[in-house]
Amino acid sequence: IERISDRLDRKGIVCFNITKIDNSDMGHYNRQGLKAALDAARQKAEFIAKNEGLKLLMPYEIVETANEPSMYSAFSNVAYDGGSGMENMRRIVRRYSVKVRYLFQ
Repeated sequence: IERISDRLDRKGIVCFNITKIDNSDMGHYNRQGLKAALDAARQKAEFIAKNEGLKLLMPYEIVETANEPSMYSAFSNVAYDGGSGMENMRRIVRRYSVKVRYLFQ
């Protein structure tokens, strides 16, 4: 993106918007996010089980509740007139959430 922005004729350009960037590893990142959400749900269930004197058996139901970009803007403006360039890019954040129901004994 930096190379593309360096080659643009900047005459009259104040800013431009990046509307979409695809990553060939997005499936891998999605699996990592889902795994982290499942791990967090299991840790919470283990905490509840220990606190209540129960034994955690296994997941009963798993529902992925969110796999979307965060509510923050996923797009960034790159301003040229101030010479700010790519350092003003904002990170694209994805949030993962799962609802997991566990069986306890």
